[in-house]
Amino acid sequence: MRDIRLGGKSYGDLMPGQKSGYVPWTVAYRYASVALQVEGHTLSQRVDDVVGEKPLGRGNFTYTLNVHDHSDTSTIEINANRD
Repeated sequence: MRDIRLGGKSYGDLMPGQKSGYVPWTVAYRYASVALQVEGHTLSQRVDDVVGEKPLGRGNFTYTLNVHDHSDTSTIEINANRD
């Protein structure tokens, strides 16, 4: 994954299984807008609102991104986990 942008913050390039360093967020939710490049294709998933969602709270969290290839499109799965 190249040029990863999550919640408007840049995480650079990561290989499968690789982790970035922690980046401070003012408020984080269990999902966030994400854009990245995989094999030259730009994938993105936008979050328009977080109505009904509760902030993750204080602490360190890791967002895990998985790209799923389908016959006609690719999707991004995002999960937040407390470290």
